[in-house]
Amino acid sequence: NGWLNRFERWVWRCERDRKAAALRSWNRDVSAVPPIYHCLRLSDRVRALRPRFVFGQEMFYYGLATAMSRGAARIGMPWGGDIFLSGNSSWLAYRMVRYALNHVDLLCPTSVSSASYMAANYGVPPRKITPISWGADRTLFARAEGDRRREIRRRWRLDPEAMLVLNVRRFVPLW
Repeated sequence: NGWLNRFERWVWRCERDRKAAALRSWNRDVSAVPPIYHCLRLSDRVRALRPRFVFGQEMFYYGLATAMSRGAARIGMPWGGDIFLSGNSSWLAYRMVRYALNHVDLLCPTSVSSASYMAANYGVPPRKITPISWGADRTLFARAEGDRRREIRRRWRLDPEAMLVLNVRRFVPLW
């Protein structure tokens, strides 16, 4: 296949350039070449299905396949680590994520801070971004009082007087 041969030559050049850049850089590299290859294959299969829309969660890996699935409405949902961590791990990863973010029709990040970060750092037009808050059920995550509090702490063998912090997501101060 002609495109696959051209792609493999491009990958070789990217790897050669990445190795040269690694000698001049302290950046930790996430290998972006396998995801690119798999995204090309996946987007070919998606286009063959002729869907009305494609929804990709996580923009480092599936975002690229979503962006390349032309012919359907393309929606991306960045999770956080994909844009804050993976996308900044190497020049190739940054370009992959930037391409994915800028070549979908709609982005639905899970926070307003992610939305502004994508616009500022990846050049995504704000009109393409609609944040969706996961939120939390405040009744479910409300502080337990009285007997219920004592029972929960007893069941989990927690000190009844210790401060307990519950995090309903990651404990990474990025988003």
